[in-house]
Amino acid sequence: MIKSVLSSLFLYFVGAVQAASTTTGDSSEALLFTTRTIWTIISGSVLTLFACIYSAIHPNIPSPKDSPLRIIWRRLGIMIMALIAPELIVTWAMRQWFSARRVTKNFKKSGYPSGAGPAA
Repeated sequence: MIKSVLSSLFLYFVGAVQAASTTTGDSSEALLFTTRTIWTIISGSVLTLFACIYSAIHPNIPSPKDSPLRIIWRRLGIMIMALIAPELIVTWAMRQWFSARRVTKNFKKSGYPSGAGPAA
């Protein structure tokens, strides 16, 4: 379902974004962009932003108890948050890094593994 929604959105935005026509005559007129509207510019920009955000954001693995709809809403929420306030994503990443660092230090202090390798 996720793939069909994303592919539908992709095809919609690709259809909405059209190449601008230009004049190629010998006239001294500047290039004319006659088919570009504000909507095509904005939709192209939003499509590019969402593609970049989708490929850059790697949310945590969802719980097996989470429904597919909940997972989609969580990912869309993260994407919208990254679009509106990207500094929150950096803060989130730093927080996870500090937490992983703390867990790694605690793991090393615990002495596990004890250094004894598997029996040969």
